[in-house]
Amino acid sequence: MNILEEANKIVNAKKVGATLGLIGDFNGWGADAFFTYSATENVWKTEPVQLTGGTGIKIRVDSAWSMDWGTTGTMSSTIDNGFELGQGLGNITVPTDGTYIAVLHSDRTPYVLELVAQ
Repeated sequence: MNILEEANKIVNAKKVGATLGLIGDFNGWGADAFFTYSATENVWKTEPVQLTGGTGIKIRVDSAWSMDWGTTGTMSSTIDNGFELGQGLGNITVPTDGTYIAVLHSDRTPYVLELVAQ
């Protein structure tokens, strides 16, 4: 267990891997679009990604399938347009065509993936 300190905030964090990536139909389930951590916002974000409505995406660790997050389709009650995530669940369905930044809110249980239209 690592302890991360920032300003007056202490968060207990368990390292799960070296990289966190978004994968799906948009990239042929091939090379991940990697997330970077924003300490000021306490979220993980991708660069803008072009997604097609009705297609699937997932989040995975270290470009492998041993740990991945998907959804049952349950929407978050705290993050607008956010999908509640669980390990090993089904694909997240992209709502509409567009360019999005995927934002992972990993500071809550369950984790939430928000697709922010650009």
